[in-house]
Amino acid sequence: MLQRIDERLRILGLSREAACGKAGIHRDAIRDLERGKRKQFTGNTLSRLARVLEISETWLLTGQDAGDSVPAFSREVRPSGIGLPPRSSMPDDVPVFGTAAGALAGAFTLEKVIVDYVRRPPALFGASDVYAVYIEGSSMEPEHRAGDLRFVHPHRKPAIGDTVIIQTQYHENGGIEAYIKHLVRRTAERIDTAQLNPPAGLSFETKFVKAVHKVLTMNDLFGV
Repeated sequence: MLQRIDERLRILGLSREAACGKAGIHRDAIRDLERGKRKQFTGNTLSRLARVLEISETWLLTGQDAGDSVPAFSREVRPSGIGLPPRSSMPDDVPVFGTAAGALAGAFTLEKVIVDYVRRPPALFGASDVYAVYIEGSSMEPEHRAGDLRFVHPHRKPAIGDTVIIQTQYHENGGIEAYIKHLVRRTAERIDTAQLNPPAGLSFETKFVKAVHKVLTMNDLFGV
C-alpha cells in the first residue's frame, strides 16, 4: 500500500503531509504506515485518502480495480466539445503553510513552513503574498471542514461577515495562535468574531492581534 501511495503522490506532485492534510487525517498517518505503527488504512481514513489520491479504495488496498487497469478516480469525464485550459495556465506557486492543532479551544498554530505549493486561481494572478492553509479543527463546520484547502489574502480588507484568520500573540516571546472565524465587529480596542460549531462568539483584544487576514470565497478566487 505504501508503494502505491507514494506512486500516486509522485504523479500528483503532493507531499505525504499535504495529502494527509487534504484528506483531513493526521499529518503523519502515511509516515506511521512506513514505520509499521499501522498495517494499513481502513474505513473512513481509507476512503478519504483514496479520494485525495484520485484512485479507488480497491486499488489502494490491492493494486487492482475490479479488472480495470485504470484507477477509478483517474478517469476524467468532460462535457463533449468543451475544452479545458492547460494546467500550466494556473501556475502552482501559492505556498501552503503548515498548521497544527493548538492548545487553546478553537485555535491552531500557523507555521511559517511551506509544506506544499498549489495552483493559483485566475483571480489571484499578480496578487502578492497570497498563501493557503489546510483547515484545522471543527469550529467552522460545515462551512470549513478539517482538511479543506483555503486561500488567504493578507492585503484584502475583510468585511463584516467574512471568514478571517486571526493571528494572536499574548506574550512577547510566545507562539502565534491562529483562529478561523467570522468577523462580526471591529473597534479600536476589540475584534468580535463568531464560530459555527458549536455556535459561539469569541472576542480578541486588539493589542494582542498580530494580523487579520481574509479567507477568500469561490467568487474571490474565480472572479465571479
